Parts: sequence; C-alpha cells; structure tokens
Amino acid sequence: MIFAEDKEENFKMEIKKSTKINPLIIKNFESKEKNKIEFIFGLISIISALIVLIILLFVFFVHPSEKAVGERFILDELTFYTPFYEFHFKPITLFVIFSFLFLVCGVESLQSKLSKLGLLTKKLFFIFFSLTAFIFAYETLQNFLMWTSFYILNGGKMSLDILSHQVNPAMISPVNFLFISKIFSLFLFSSLYGLYFFNRLINSSDYSNQNIKSNTIVRNRESKK
Repeated sequence: MIFAEDKEENFKMEIKKSTKINPLIIKNFESKEKNKIEFIFGLISIISALIVLIILLFVFFVHPSEKAVGERFILDELTFYTPFYEFHFKPITLFVIFSFLFLVCGVESLQSKLSKLGLLTKKLFFIFFSLTAFIFAYETLQNFLMWTSFYILNGGKMSLDILSHQVNPAMISPVNFLFISKIFSLFLFSSLYGLYFFNRLINSSDYSNQNIKSNTIVRNRESKK
C-alpha cells in the first residue's frame, strides 16, 4: 500500500513538471512561428514597395507631362501573357494593388511591436482609422457619382478613362476621374484594414488581460489551500 501511494505521488509530480514545461515549449514554438510569418509579410511588403517605385519611374519617364493630374497613370496598357488568359492592367491599377499590399503586409510584419502598445494608444489608432475610413468613404462615393454624371452629360461619347474634372476653383489643373477614384479607393480600404487590425489587437489585449486575471485568481486559491 505504501509503495502504491509513493508511486501515485511520483506520478502526480511528473504531471506537475510536464504542465510547467509544456507551456514554455508551446510559447517558444508560437514565437518562432510568429517571427517566421512576420518575416514573410515584411518580405512581401518590401517587394511590393519596389514594384510601386518601378511603376512611378515608368510613368514619369514615359509621360513627363500630362494635361490632367494622374493622366500619365492611365494612358498605357500593360499586358501580361499567360497560357490561359491575357491580363491587361493600367499602371494605376498595379500601383493601387501593390501599394495596398505594401501597407497591409508592412503593418502585419510589425504586429509583435504594435501589440506592445498600450490599450489607450491602440484605441486612439482605431478611432483615427475610423475617421479616415469615414472621410474616404464619402470622397470615394462622391467621386464615383461625379464620374458617372460627367459620363451621362457627355452622352457617353467620351471614354471613361479620359474623363477629368476641375470642380474645385482652387485646383490648378483638372484631375483624371479614373486616377483619383482608384487612389481614394486605396485610402478607403487601407483605412478599413487599419480598423480591422487594431480591433484585433484590442480584442487580443482584452483576452490576455482576462487570462492574467483568471490565472492570478487560481494561483491565489491554490496558495490558500
């Protein structure tokens, strides 16, 4: 009986040791996995930034001047041939796509650093992105409505790509509708992603605080026993 009790006690001690070691192993594994993911996001962000720079150099080299702001971004058509389909992109489309990837992947690569910010700072960032999303949602909607109205007023005779406007008297030169629509869309969806990202960080902060409180309560109860 004494031997059986000693064996059971040793078994309990082994379980306690394993429960102390396993969380450390899991934590190290998770941190390595997180570093790997953030490195990949950082790499995608850098590559996207280089592509954006190449597009800027290309459009300014090919079209040193323009009649309307952003027109140089829509005058050319870039074709990518594949065995299945020919993809056609205007420089502004690729500029917006890779600018979005640059911003989003750049933020994701900094998740560990940004997660260390205080809860107040995270909430201020959330409010900031809420404000920018509101502003650019209005600007995007207004711009698309104006673009459609100009097209209807012209009787559909002019191409959508070359339509431009100079509604604001303070504007020195007209602005191309296609260019400004995609730029506003970029700002809008970047703001929405910022909202999603910081909402995720705020929720994870609340969850970790709850875990710390629950673990503290459990330890206090065990110490009293």
